[in-house]
Amino acid sequence: MTGWPRRPAPRSARCRVRTPARPGALALEAVRAARFPGGRCYAWVAGEAGLATGVRRHLLGERGVARADVTFRGYFRHGRGAL
Repeated sequence: MTGWPRRPAPRSARCRVRTPARPGALALEAVRAARFPGGRCYAWVAGEAGLATGVRRHLLGERGVARADVTFRGYFRHGRGAL
């Protein structure tokens, strides 16, 4: 990899794990706090089913995004095994 500056590796790292009350709560909080540009927008939302549904409801209900402009897919449900 030429052209990339070499930097020393960090000697230590800190990791904080925040466990929200429900999966996807922090991501939904971030979407609610996000500033959207004016005008029409399109949203593609995918992930844990509760998160995808929550984001969709927020976009339709609170942001006024048209139903046709939101595609969402819940790929799995927290706490349930997939078959």
